[in-house]
Amino acid sequence: MRRSLRSPRARLALEAIFVAEKRRQGFRLLHYCIRRDHIHLVCESDDALKLSRAMQRLGSRIARSLNRLWDRTGSFFADRYHGRVITTPRELRNVLRYVLLNLHKDALIQDGQLLGGGFDPCSSARWFDGWHPSEPRPPPDEREPAVTEPKSWLARQGWRRHGLLRPSELAKAWVRAVR
Repeated sequence: MRRSLRSPRARLALEAIFVAEKRRQGFRLLHYCIRRDHIHLVCESDDALKLSRAMQRLGSRIARSLNRLWDRTGSFFADRYHGRVITTPRELRNVLRYVLLNLHKDALIQDGQLLGGGFDPCSSARWFDGWHPSEPRPPPDEREPAVTEPKSWLARQGWRRHGLLRPSELAKAWVRAVR
């Protein structure tokens, strides 16, 4: 039987780990999207070593927690993380759009048609403050955010040079690609 990281119990376990990691120094989880069999993370760290150690710690904590939840043993992840250093505002905006609207594109497009849809409950979209004011926002969440405020100029404001995120822009791009 295939287990999904998006199941309610798995999502809550992952978010509890993300909240616990917020108290660590030198590493900040800014945004995430939980997919069925992998996770997209947008992070910043004080240096490469702190990032590497944080990713090892996250991987270990996730594996232990989900192995316990699913009553299984052994290695959990088939591969280690694939890191990419983001250096420009446009690049970060594109990454944020991809991570925060990853499921949104699937909900919005079916057979090449723009349908509508919502925000992914398995992402940090509900805590993101960069949505364009003219577009719908995800419902508020009163729980402690599972993400951390960024420290870098690029993640705080640099990416905004290219405009706040609009869920509709992604959907239109995907409709054009499908046609």
